[in-house]
Amino acid sequence: MPLLAITRWFILFCAILCLCIRPCIAQSNPMYTLHLLEDSSRNYTPEQAYALYQQGAFTEMEQTSFAPGITTSVYWLLADFYPVASSTAYKLVIGNAHINAIDYYFLIDSSPKHVITTGDHYPYRQRLVANPLFVFPVHIEKDAYSRHLFRIDKHNESLQLSVQVETADSFYTRNTNNALINGVLTGVMLLILALGVFLFITTKEKLYAYYVLHILLAWLWVISDKGYGYQHFWPDSPFFASRARPFFSVLSGIAAIQFIQAFIRQEKQSLYYKPLKWVQALYGFFAILFVINLDINKLGWVLTIPLVSILILAAVAILLLALSTIERLRKGEQMAFFLVGAVLTTLVFYISEVMAHSGISLFSSYVLSNFGIHIGLLAEALILMFGLSSRFNQYRKDREALLVAIHKKQDELTEQVFAMQEQERKKIADQLHDEVGSLLSVVSLHISSILEKSPPTTTVAVPALNTAQEALGSAATLVRNISHTLTPIAIEKYGFKRAVENLVTSIHTSGKLSIESVIIGFDNPATYPVTFLNDIFRSLQELITNIIKHAEATHAYVELIEHEDLINVMVEDNGKGLPEALTFTKGYGLENLYSKVYYHKGIIEINSTPGKGTLIIIELPAKKI
Repeated sequence: MPLLAITRWFILFCAILCLCIRPCIAQSNPMYTLHLLEDSSRNYTPEQAYALYQQGAFTEMEQTSFAPGITTSVYWLLADFYPVASSTAYKLVIGNAHINAIDYYFLIDSSPKHVITTGDHYPYRQRLVANPLFVFPVHIEKDAYSRHLFRIDKHNESLQLSVQVETADSFYTRNTNNALINGVLTGVMLLILALGVFLFITTKEKLYAYYVLHILLAWLWVISDKGYGYQHFWPDSPFFASRARPFFSVLSGIAAIQFIQAFIRQEKQSLYYKPLKWVQALYGFFAILFVINLDINKLGWVLTIPLVSILILAAVAILLLALSTIERLRKGEQMAFFLVGAVLTTLVFYISEVMAHSGISLFSSYVLSNFGIHIGLLAEALILMFGLSSRFNQYRKDREALLVAIHKKQDELTEQVFAMQEQERKKIADQLHDEVGSLLSVVSLHISSILEKSPPTTTVAVPALNTAQEALGSAATLVRNISHTLTPIAIEKYGFKRAVENLVTSIHTSGKLSIESVIIGFDNPATYPVTFLNDIFRSLQELITNIIKHAEATHAYVELIEHEDLINVMVEDNGKGLPEALTFTKGYGLENLYSKVYYHKGIIEINSTPGKGTLIIIELPAKKI
């Protein structure tokens, strides 16, 4: 399916998702409040934390989201559910897939009871519900309060926290929708990557490999950020789960710089080329640093150094890439326009999701608020693929133009070779006709004079002289025939049309073959190269000679027609025909005929039935000067 069609279907599908899919909220949400406490010492026990709640030390969350940024503290979250009319099952969702550790306690008679410890630093199987986020079942009994306490630990890292409570049915419906959307978007991304791999295999150009790596690593970062990576790809590796996002972030940075430099054809002499290479080297250093097996808990605040460094490095890379793109835009680089469109589109979708999570949204869209980054990356991949496809088409056209130029040059060289060959033939023919032929004629005249004016006295001399005179005549005839074969002198003397007519007439009057001819056109033969006309004439000679030698025919017909852009040659006889095996081969001396026709990019067709004659049709493009 063409890329444009794929894009249209993708945009249509995304529009349907945005319009039709809505968040599935329960019709009767439970009454609850959320309370938060910062534990800067990170030493509170659950009993101490609950005691502080009872003392009013917790702060009630007015919104369901909280973003302190990089923090050295842990936080205690208490969800206080009010009594309901009937027992109901709910799901409490902590909307951050990258919390290092969450200790979950259920309060029974004001005493915290530990339920489970989970988080990125623990195997995925320790989660109560299979989901990219942290989901905790909450069962509220009829006419009873229910309190749930969570210790949330992400110290020395950036923390963004959101909490949502919904019914079990609503949760599973929304989860199904998320899985469907994520599956479709992933499928489209895999299709785009496959197309990139195909282009790389087809062209062997590194740019397409850079594109595949750039999009693949960026997608791996997205699924790591959303928690799908830990859920599906490395569920038994808490070590990598806590490092996947920064690891894929720096790798995608390396790939993005490499791809963009190649995509916009940045020159090595550019002021920004080497600084970007230094940024790549630093990214590589951090990539190695993130996969070293260090105890994060012992690093403390030192852990924030590489995280902050990556943010600074990303800002520098973005600035350098922006300046590089502007530089190429000023030079009229078409690919730079595709890059700007791709980046701006990605930013729009990324900002839409960030704003939605921050409670700021210009319009309500469940898909954009939850999959904005996914769709943005897909949009970027499609726009860049348009650019690559445009580049590929240009590459194909350049290759075709190069092949055409090579073929044209070869044809010119061949024409020159044939022209030189024709000149040499004419030179030799002229020497044979004018010099050797003249000498033979002079000798023949001398012998004739001797025989006529002063007859030999011996009876032996007369037959000898007669034999010598006959041999000289045969030699003169042979020299003349060779001369005419080397270059058809009749064309030069009388013109092409008259030469063909004389050829047919000479055969007909010889009595060897009754032959008719029809010649239409060729009133201005000077518009054709001499070599072209000579080859047509020689082809006719060869065909007529074959009829005389092999066909045992009594009658032949020759037709030669000049069209505006085509020349038709037809020769037919009533002879014994060609053997069936020779109709498709080059026997009976047809090799030269085939070579001449194919050289002039013509076609030849032979129709022959044993005992019923042969019809040969040749079509040649009119090769005018």
